[in-house]
Amino acid sequence: MSKFPQDKDWKSNPHGFIYGDIENEYDPLEYALTEYVSEYEAGKEISLVVEGGFPFLRIFFEEDIMTHYTFYLIAAY
Repeated sequence: MSKFPQDKDWKSNPHGFIYGDIENEYDPLEYALTEYVSEYEAGKEISLVVEGGFPFLRIFFEEDIMTHYTFYLIAAY
């Protein structure tokens, strides 16, 4: 993760952002370059989103060990 830009503390950010921000949370095509963490009961996920929303990468962790990752290449609108 040290290879990715980080300018926020995801634990104190209301949306879990590590880098960037959502310009319009209701329109994913207005996403800027962002990186954020989502925490779940079973683990956490880090999403890396490029400007415009696609493609993006999701990395999944359980007990701080990466279990798998998924690349999303297209949007289904």
